[in-house]
Amino acid sequence: MTNKFQRDTIGDISRRSASRYPEEPAIIFRGNTLTFSELEKEACRFANLMLHYGVKKTDRVAIIAYNSPYYPISLLGLSKIGAVQVPVNYMLNSEEISYVVSHSGAKICLVEDALLTLVESRKELFSSVQKWGMIPVGAGSLPDGYFNLEKEMSLMSTDDPDIDVFAEDIVQITLYQRNRIKTERRDAFQPLADVPVFQLHYRR
Repeated sequence: MTNKFQRDTIGDISRRSASRYPEEPAIIFRGNTLTFSELEKEACRFANLMLHYGVKKTDRVAIIAYNSPYYPISLLGLSKIGAVQVPVNYMLNSEEISYVVSHSGAKICLVEDALLTLVESRKELFSSVQKWGMIPVGAGSLPDGYFNLEKEMSLMSTDDPDIDVFAEDIVQITLYQRNRIKTERRDAFQPLADVPVFQLHYRR
């Protein structure tokens, strides 16, 4: 028995909202809508995929992407298993991105198809990464050595993992510049976005 039904952390937002407002919109992106029920299922699929790939509590997963539903899906999913999201600014160059990812200790790095060239040109610099995933937002083809995030998530269970997670655990690490790291706890996360190309609706 875990503390899943007694806690109130970031990873529980989608589950509680899906229970109360299952058919109401949670995310609107490029004219497509995810309801709270669908968001919870996607977050659970993401969480279970990460567990399948060996991600454990406190492990870091980096994401290099433009704004898309995969940001909140990955944040919620990682929080459900006690792992940590490392969002990476796509405006950085390849060397800076490799520093952020490697310095964070990320084991898995997820890259949107339109941004693959940022890592492919200097992939040898990403010393911590053990597995690479492609986020298929556009029409990019899957390169060798990557898994298709959307395809692999579709094969996963929608059950919420039974893992103890606490409000004091870290949910996100953001590296703004060398030697300056910002961490966010699971009960105090305030999302930041450069350009609001998607809408995330939060009802509690």
